[in-house]
Amino acid sequence: MDKATGRALILAAGLGSRISGTHSLPKGFLKPGEETLIERSLRLLGRNGITDIYLVTGSGYNHYEELKKHFPFTTIHNADYAKTGSLYSYMVAARQVEPPFLLLESDILYEERSLSILQQCTMENAVLLSGRTNSGDEVYVSGHAGRIHAISKDPQKIEHLAGELTGISLIGKETHAAMIRYAESTFPAGRSEHYETDALNSLASTFPLYYLLVPDLIWCEIDDPAHLERARTKILPALRSKEKTP
Repeated sequence: MDKATGRALILAAGLGSRISGTHSLPKGFLKPGEETLIERSLRLLGRNGITDIYLVTGSGYNHYEELKKHFPFTTIHNADYAKTGSLYSYMVAARQVEPPFLLLESDILYEERSLSILQQCTMENAVLLSGRTNSGDEVYVSGHAGRIHAISKDPQKIEHLAGELTGISLIGKETHAAMIRYAESTFPAGRSEHYETDALNSLASTFPLYYLLVPDLIWCEIDDPAHLERARTKILPALRSKEKTP
């Protein structure tokens, strides 16, 4: 398949209810260091030649519109963000973004090599996994020999742990079509479903979904104040140290 060198879709329509008490902006604007999460992500994407970027907005969409003055990307608004999940946001963008592309979540702080690893992947799809983080609110992936069996936040549903989902994936043409078919089959009842624990998890039983495991990958998701503190005191220093390493 063609490499997903030039395109990315960022899902940024979430409410961020678990951190809204201390942060009034969209989660992409959380600032564990000198940059916000979304500014860092956009900078890394551009540095890796990924310049055709689409971002699905929801709450606080005006802040992303303002950010377009400084970074080149296209916004797609999910007007029903308050009543829908990430799968619906994916569907809102589905007709505008042509696969293959990298799919990212907006509330993650991640190591730059995450992008190049997926850009160099020759498979139709790949979900990037890390080793155990013990960070809280993990999404676990069950699998064997590179093939995904299940994706769940419930460790009891994971028979063979392959790793933790990082929120960065490669989506190819066939995978994209399968995601759309699944989403269309669940709406309108499934408007609150999520792209990973619902759509990808369901597809894994019949559709070939693959993972790439990087056991020592440095990254984190920020959903609440404790996650933000961990990002500031542990993850960002580790990233800075790694980035200074030749």
